[in-house]
This record gives sequence, structure tokens and C-alpha cells, in this order.
Amino acid sequence: MGGHLLAGEFAWARLIALLRRAGMPLGRVRDVVDLPAAQRRAAVARWWAGVEDDVRDRRALVELLTRAGEEDADVYEVRLRDVPEAELLTREARLTVDELDGVVRTVTCLSRRQAPFPGILGAYEAVGAWVDAAGLARAGNPAEVHPTDRDAADPDAPHLEVAWPVG
Repeated sequence: MGGHLLAGEFAWARLIALLRRAGMPLGRVRDVVDLPAAQRRAAVARWWAGVEDDVRDRRALVELLTRAGEEDADVYEVRLRDVPEAELLTREARLTVDELDGVVRTVTCLSRRQAPFPGILGAYEAVGAWVDAAGLARAGNPAEVHPTDRDAADPDAPHLEVAWPVG
């Protein structure tokens, strides 16, 4: 045998080389190579879908970074709304917009299509810039408010608001 690979060893080595060439991390390769063929194909497909999701997110982030400050960048409508002041340590709650009436907050509304990261970063920047330009003081941390059901299917319907308390 001395230095020659058998057919099965060659196929195994070729599979490892191809997975590495595709960019699969070595730890993942180790988990994938010993799977039966159908499970291996499914595992590779799941891994690649994750790679594509990551590239899509990075592409959107780079587009946001390279167009920052350009006139044709996304425009957000920012407005003031009064919402009653409340003291709290930390809490998470699902409230409707009507339940927030009375506290002054600057807000902009995003559709489901606009909301995923990194697109939402532009909304945070727009609200912060609006607060600064209006000469208002930031009175706390920004928050995301979901005025409608989070699971609503329409990608263009109002989905969440980026709100920033001001004083």
C-alpha cells in the first residue's frame, strides 16, 4: 500500500478538500464527512444557506457604511410624540402605540422589509440626528417599539418604531 490511497480514502480526502475549498471551517468538516450521503448533502446545504445569509447581512452593512451621509440614503420620517414618563429598572413588554401616549419621544416607523439588521441602524442614526438638529436633549436610551403584531406577514406594513426619549 505504501503511500497510495485506496478508493475510499481518496473519496474521503477529496470530500474534505472540497469542503475546505468551499470555506467550511475544519470543525464543521469533521462533523459532516462521516454523515451518510443524504444527511451530508443536507448539512452542507444548511451550512451554505447560513453563509449566504451572512454575506447578505454583510453586504447590507457595507452599503450602509459606504452611503452614510449621501443625499440618496434612506429617508426616515422622524416626529415627536408625548408618552407618559415612567420609572422602571428594566422590563420588557409588548405595548401598542396607543398605550405609549403621553411621553415625549422622537420616533420613526419601519416596515418589516426595512427593519432587519443592519438596515435598522439607519433609523437609529436618523432619529439621533433629528434629535440633535432639533436642539433636544436625549433623555435615555433608544428603544424599538412594535406598534403591530410582530408576526404580521405584509413586508411593507408598519412593523416597528425606533423611539428615543427626549427632554
